Amino acid sequence: MTILVLGNGFDLAHGLPTTYKNFLDFMCVVRKIGKHKDNASKVKCIQRFTDRLCETLKNQLNQPNEDTVQCIEEYRDCLRDELVKNFCDSRTEQDIMERNRFLLENAKNNTWIAYFIQVPMYEKENWIDFESEISHVIQSVDADMSGNEEKEVETLTNVFLRNRFTNDNPDHAWTLDHGDYSGTLKKKITFSKLIYMLYDDLNRLTRCLEIYLANYVQKLESSIQSPDILGIKPNKILTFNYTDTYKKIYEHGKVEYDYIHGKAELTHTLQTNNMVLGIDEYLPEERKNSDIAFITFKKYYQRIRKRTGNKYRNWVGTIRKRYEEEIERSNREQDHGLGFRVPVSAFTQQHYLYIFGHSLDLTDGDIIRDLLLNDNVKTVIYYCNDEIFGRQIANLVKVIGQDELIRRTGGPTKTITFQPQKAMKKRLPSCESGSLPREEL
Repeated sequence: MTILVLGNGFDLAHGLPTTYKNFLDFMCVVRKIGKHKDNASKVKCIQRFTDRLCETLKNQLNQPNEDTVQCIEEYRDCLRDELVKNFCDSRTEQDIMERNRFLLENAKNNTWIAYFIQVPMYEKENWIDFESEISHVIQSVDADMSGNEEKEVETLTNVFLRNRFTNDNPDHAWTLDHGDYSGTLKKKITFSKLIYMLYDDLNRLTRCLEIYLANYVQKLESSIQSPDILGIKPNKILTFNYTDTYKKIYEHGKVEYDYIHGKAELTHTLQTNNMVLGIDEYLPEERKNSDIAFITFKKYYQRIRKRTGNKYRNWVGTIRKRYEEEIERSNREQDHGLGFRVPVSAFTQQHYLYIFGHSLDLTDGDIIRDLLLNDNVKTVIYYCNDEIFGRQIANLVKVIGQDELIRRTGGPTKTITFQPQKAMKKRLPSCESGSLPREEL
């Protein structure tokens, strides 16, 4: 079995604007477009946005090569044409107009979008982590609630939410124009109502992200490809991305996909969207199974509720079954005790794991552990620069522990190899994938 794991760095390497900041920049320009009545002003706004996005993508990749720069500039031109067609042409198709209205409505009124725009990371540091910010907000509201969902909201610790949802600021009035809570917030609400509002807006944010990816990112194919990915012939793909970049550029026959966080599809609706955008568990062991007021915001809940599936668990199950069979065979033949550790080279059925564009952060630690901690699996982890390499090592210490990392990166028990990514190249007319040379493993 050969498994390829893809993180957001995979899409970024192909010049695609798939970071949360890229999306938030997009929603900001949608809001600006909505303020203009004439097409000339809208076009200028779109041109400025696409030029800035082009420069942002180049900076994100840190000195990209000529092929990558050309790809990004081609994407800029295509995105500009798509935005002008969708927002400035009166002949725009009805379904596109409906999606654009949804974007315009949420760009103006969505609580999470308004919150993200004003956080210091986005305002000053030019990046943002949605999941981390959502977690900060939810934990703050949880602390304010003190376990009583039906308690009226008097005040809130989070300044942004306090100004938006309470009467602490008498000059502030926010009009809610969707859901079953229409009107202005002129009277107190309960925490359960506040939680509902925040979750409803999170779903709307997620649908906006889906529209952005499906209608403005996935439609345009990257003109570059990775020699590293071309050298792999996986039969299993585990992707943390919402996009289908691998399928469009590299697919080579029958491949089983596991979109662990869901997949962006234009045909989805607000109700059928299956993209997971949430937070990790933050409660201590003694509370996590009983305090479920904020369960809808948590990734594990959304994965189950949205039926994204966990196909990778079946893959891991097969790998571990083969391992047990090999151990039994080895013990019978060599009369070793049960504590004997078989080096990976001794297994007759070896499996291969390739990880590309993933930071190996603790956020996905349960999945990473399941895949890495198998002695019959050879793993190659790609990194794009020394800074990312160092971060991956540090993150792996958090995920599997330093002793396990040391054991697996050297000596007869070595199962993990780190490799620098090769430079992206102009996309070939057709992809002929081959097996990765064994010496690189």
